[in-house]
Amino acid sequence: MSSYPFPPAYHDPAYCLAPGLFSAVPHGQRHQPFRLVYAFGKTEHLEFLGHQRLGADDLKTLLALVTLASSPDYAGTYQIDPDTAHPIGQRLRGGLELQEDAVRKPILAVHTSFYRLGKLVGFSHHGTRQIQLIQDSLERLALVTVIVQSRSRNKTRRTISHIIGWCDSTIEDSESSGTLWVALDTRITEAVLGMKRYSLLFLRDVQILGSDVAVLLYQRLCGWIDPGIQRSIALDTLVQYVYPHDVHSTTHPNHTEKKLRWYRRHSVLTALEKFRSIHWDVTIDRMDRAPQHWMVTIRRPSPSVLALDQNSVLTLDP
Repeated sequence: MSSYPFPPAYHDPAYCLAPGLFSAVPHGQRHQPFRLVYAFGKTEHLEFLGHQRLGADDLKTLLALVTLASSPDYAGTYQIDPDTAHPIGQRLRGGLELQEDAVRKPILAVHTSFYRLGKLVGFSHHGTRQIQLIQDSLERLALVTVIVQSRSRNKTRRTISHIIGWCDSTIEDSESSGTLWVALDTRITEAVLGMKRYSLLFLRDVQILGSDVAVLLYQRLCGWIDPGIQRSIALDTLVQYVYPHDVHSTTHPNHTEKKLRWYRRHSVLTALEKFRSIHWDVTIDRMDRAPQHWMVTIRRPSPSVLALDQNSVLTLDP
C-alpha cells in the first residue's frame, strides 16, 4: 500500500472556467446533449460538444485522474509520445482523435483501477454499483469533443480516452482485472507538465467540501482566484455557475419559479459556508434586502497555508 500527502492537481483553467461544462444536472435531463462555446483569454475560442450533460460526479472523476497524473510519487503515470509503438499507447492516442498540431504533442496516461479511482472520487464502498458509476462517468467524459479555435485554426480532440481491462498488453474482462488506462487531452497534459498556465486544485478539498454544489463552485473559483488572492462576485453569478439552465426549463411541477430561485440561492449560500472548512475566507454583503443584489467576497488561502493544509495522507493502493 502506497501512501503520501495529497498532491495538488495542475488542471487546465479552460476546463475550470468553462461556463456550464459541469453543472447541477436537473433531474431527468442527464441524457440531453450539450454544446458550449466561450472565449478563453484573448486568442482562443473553445467549443465543448457532449452527448450527455456532465455533473459533479464527472468533475470528481476527471479531477481524480488529473491528481494522479500530477503526482510525482505515483508510478502509474506515463507520457505517450506521438511515435509510440506500444499498442496501448497507440489505442489511447487514437481514442483522443487528435487533429492539427495536437497530433504531434505528447499525452499523459494514467494506469489505475476502479478501486483506486473510486476511493479518490470519494466512494466509501466498492462494488458493482460503484464500478458502473465510474464507468458511466468515463464514458460521458470520453464522448466530449473539444474544439479550440486559435489564430484562425481549429484544433479538435476528445477530453479523455480510456481502455478497460488491459493488463500486460492483453485485453481481459474488466470485472476480473479491474484495471484502467486513461489518457488526458493535450491541453490538460500541458497544464500538468507545466508547459502552460494551470489552475491549482486539491482533491482533499473536494472530499472535505462533500456536496455537489460546493464541488462545482470550488473548481470554477479555483480557475478564477489564484492562491492568496481576494475577489468579489455577485451571489446570482455564483448561482449561474452551478445552475446554468434556465429556470423556465427546469421548474418542477410542484415548485414555482420564485421557489426554485430561492432554493438555488440557498444551496449556494449553504455551499459557501463549507468553504471555511478548507480555510477560504467568505464574506456575504447582505446590506441590500434583495438577494439578487448581494455580493460575495472570497479570499483563497495563501500558497503557504495550502501547503500546510495538505498533510493528510492519500492512500492509492488497495
